[in-house]
Amino acid sequence: ATELFGTQFAKMFGHYVDFTNFLSVSEQAMANSSFVMFLHLGAMWWYQGYTRDHLMARHVTRIWLEQPWSELSAELSTKPHAALVVHVETGPWTRRLELRRGKSYSANVPLGQMAQIGAIHIDREKGEVVDDEALKAILSSSMYPATEDVSVDENAKSEAHIGDYEIMPLLTEDSTGVYKWMAELPPLLQRPLLWRGSSAFRNFGWASLAMGFGSVLMWLPPGTVPLPQVVQDALAPRRREFKY
Repeated sequence: ATELFGTQFAKMFGHYVDFTNFLSVSEQAMANSSFVMFLHLGAMWWYQGYTRDHLMARHVTRIWLEQPWSELSAELSTKPHAALVVHVETGPWTRRLELRRGKSYSANVPLGQMAQIGAIHIDREKGEVVDDEALKAILSSSMYPATEDVSVDENAKSEAHIGDYEIMPLLTEDSTGVYKWMAELPPLLQRPLLWRGSSAFRNFGWASLAMGFGSVLMWLPPGTVPLPQVVQDALAPRRREFKY
């Protein structure tokens, strides 16, 4: 709304356009920029819906085991190749993962590494961890996804107004090494990957507002908003000399 109405206001009251005569170059730019602005608004509207679905698909709402942890822990300690079956719920999607140890599955990315790079988000601050030992075993670097089955709650998906969004599979191989590279990023660069959905969407909103106000400032008459001299020098048109 800021970009849509603010730019039109800045154009109408900050510039003079004579529609009775041939439009000048600046007037043509103003008319063409409105079409580009509507394309930009459409792209931003689509992207915010895609971002919302993506953040919902990565936010873990519940994790549970098929068997009690007391039985699984004893089985895992005596049988190295025993399976750890875990259900990971992210909004209307529920993944049934079978985690196993062994070199035959080591090409797959561990679930703990997927959480480390933000592919799935486990909110330890606002969430509740019932069994910390079981969660550590699920996120262990030695447990690799062997199989994955995805089920969808269509009613919940429809109520959340989610479109045809395809969630990212957690059973994947790191053939290019990009997951390992992301896991080894410095903490400062890795922090945005671990934002919770509310923080990421809030920052996206602030960025959208900044872009909207920036578009309005572009069409305000010069001098309306005082700018530092460095910015004025950068925006000022440079004088060019031509030799014939």
